Amino acid sequence: TANNGHWVPVDPCLARGRMHRDFHAANYIGPNECSNPNNKNLEWSWPENGQHTHCRYRYRNDMEVQQKLDGMTVVLIGDSSVRSLFQSLCRSFDPDAGGFEDTMPSHSDAIKTYGSSTLEYKWAPLSVDIVTKLKGLKNSGFAASTKRAPDLVIAGGGAWEKLHLSVTDEDPQSQRNTVMKLAKSLQKVDSPVIWFSPPTINTRALNSDEKRIQMSEESIGSIRQMYKDLGVTSSVSFVLDGPSFTRERVAESFDGVNYPPSTMDAGAQIIFNALDWLMMAAPNSVEVDLYLPKPGTLSNPYLGLMMICITLIGLFFFDSYFGFGYLGQFVVSNDTVSPGELYDQAFSPIFNRLKISQKDEREPASSSFHGADKHEMAQLLGRSTSSLNRRR
Repeated sequence: TANNGHWVPVDPCLARGRMHRDFHAANYIGPNECSNPNNKNLEWSWPENGQHTHCRYRYRNDMEVQQKLDGMTVVLIGDSSVRSLFQSLCRSFDPDAGGFEDTMPSHSDAIKTYGSSTLEYKWAPLSVDIVTKLKGLKNSGFAASTKRAPDLVIAGGGAWEKLHLSVTDEDPQSQRNTVMKLAKSLQKVDSPVIWFSPPTINTRALNSDEKRIQMSEESIGSIRQMYKDLGVTSSVSFVLDGPSFTRERVAESFDGVNYPPSTMDAGAQIIFNALDWLMMAAPNSVEVDLYLPKPGTLSNPYLGLMMICITLIGLFFFDSYFGFGYLGQFVVSNDTVSPGELYDQAFSPIFNRLKISQKDEREPASSSFHGADKHEMAQLLGRSTSSLNRRR
């Protein structure tokens, strides 16, 4: 799937052949080289896929993303990790748009409009909050920014569930019921839905002992499994697996939960590749059928029968114009322009020279040459043979 990638080091001295041989990497993100040969950039890459898989995962540049999302409204609902993903989507439209933690309030909604495309983020740190946001989206029938139904919904959460249980009176069964409601709410969304599972937790970077106990990677792993068992992941169109692109860069999580923009951009690239089958065409784009029709779907038996009739007319009536040659008789009074008469006029000199009558010509071939002089026939054949020898 699009989640099956890994991070590879890229530097100016590393050849493509070695990258493919040692790291089994192809189509790695970004052609930028390191300015310092001693530094190495980690780039997200997908492995090569066989021809039978028809999978072509690759880096999607900003222009491709803008064309893909042209005229669309994308709504993101979730915690701080989803907000970081929202910022990555914004950077695909405008690299100078900010997209960092200090450019927007931490616990608030946000709306960004780029031309005809709209990105909308709704703050929902817990599963119950996501259910509420989805319910409001379903009841209103449209996003708050564009007053119409969203074309894509991205939701995610679960990292703060354990901590929430430890500081409230909510019991685990009540939480499971809420997660099941979340699964049903996701199924009712008419638009394609992507679920963003919590990224890898850097337990040592969490800023309190309580968080290191309640929000450890082991605890969040159980939350991911619970969401899967209760049908959240099976209720959506695609699952963006957070650990798939954060596991190898967990040391870069500065607060234990959130990751730098370069890491979250890899998650955005996974989504952009998944859009190839989630959203086949933008609302304002012209839909083009790239599939050839099946054999026989364009056939018409009546047209085929008509072509057979026209061909038979041309064969049996000596008319190379499929019967239209007889139309000339309506213009000229005599019958000399009919295809049959023209046929006789064209071949009569040959018949006279071979001493074949018109009546004999219409008889079977075995008796056609009985009236021909044998001596003259031998002369004609001899001349043809000698002419052929001279040409060779």
